Amino acid sequence: CAANNATVATSSTAIVITPGGNDTLDLQLLVTAPGSVEVDVSLPNNDPRLGGFYDVRLRGIAALFPDIDLSLADGTMLPNGSTQSLGQVEAGSLVNVDYVLQNLGGGPLNFTLTPAAQPRNQINVSAEVLRAPPSPLEALESATFRMALTPIEAGPFSEELVIQSDDPEEGA
Repeated sequence: CAANNATVATSSTAIVITPGGNDTLDLQLLVTAPGSVEVDVSLPNNDPRLGGFYDVRLRGIAALFPDIDLSLADGTMLPNGSTQSLGQVEAGSLVNVDYVLQNLGGGPLNFTLTPAAQPRNQINVSAEVLRAPPSPLEALESATFRMALTPIEAGPFSEELVIQSDDPEEGA
């Protein structure tokens, strides 16, 4: 395989296809740059009509998209929509939670809010985002930010952290 703006991998090895049979060739295409992408696939074979090779050209336009990822500073992953328990916290006591926001994608990750992260739906808690992450985060870049939480009264408390972005799969 030869490729322009991409790398190609396949797990297939030499195979024998019986008359009238077929098999599957899986190609993994990793786009390395935005723009025009071409991949030439040449399959050696013993069909005399094809001159020993069956050639296919794959063409497309590649765009590099951002991919948002959030975890705790200790590495615990927080998938979209997840819940994080802080355990028992004394009313009036400040709790700081450190998060790592990552862009695992190939394009810049832009935030649509200022600050980039805002708490909402607060129940029995005062919450504030400290050191909001910068916007944009470039490809494979990460930033740490802190959420300060103070339960107001004894009893359950909660808040919702929403990070709005231009990740096409996650959004907010």
